Amino acid sequence: MTGWWNACAPREQLLILIAGALMSAALIVQAVLVPSLHAREMAGNALALGNSTLVRLDRLRDAGAVYVEVRVSGTPADARPAAELLASELGLSLKPSAPGSADLRFAFTPAPATSVFSWIERVEAELGLTVQSAELTGVELGQVEAVVELAGGAAR
Repeated sequence: MTGWWNACAPREQLLILIAGALMSAALIVQAVLVPSLHAREMAGNALALGNSTLVRLDRLRDAGAVYVEVRVSGTPADARPAAELLASELGLSLKPSAPGSADLRFAFTPAPATSVFSWIERVEAELGLTVQSAELTGVELGQVEAVVELAGGAAR
């Protein structure tokens, strides 16, 4: 290989070095710079989304938001259809549960985080249920997969 290099004219050697430098620069731009710019843009979007959520929460607090409890009487089987209806009203899709399942464990397919939080607020306010446990997993910007387990109104 060194024989081939030495046989090239100095002008050809210079052109090959310039082409190699340009290829290296392009590789660095594609492997480092483009992903970091994309990550920066996503971070900015996530920050804006977080700030808008905080502003909404501050407005609710300043407005003196009051939750009215309307409890579902009876068993969890009575509350499950009402909670599923609230989920469908908010455009949330539930993962299938065990046939005949009457528990209050809900697993959501990827959905906007704001919709999941709205569902939780409405279930607590309108059905008198409380969140016993919640597991939220970020899927992509603003989207989460959620598993929420509720406790009956009597547990409050």
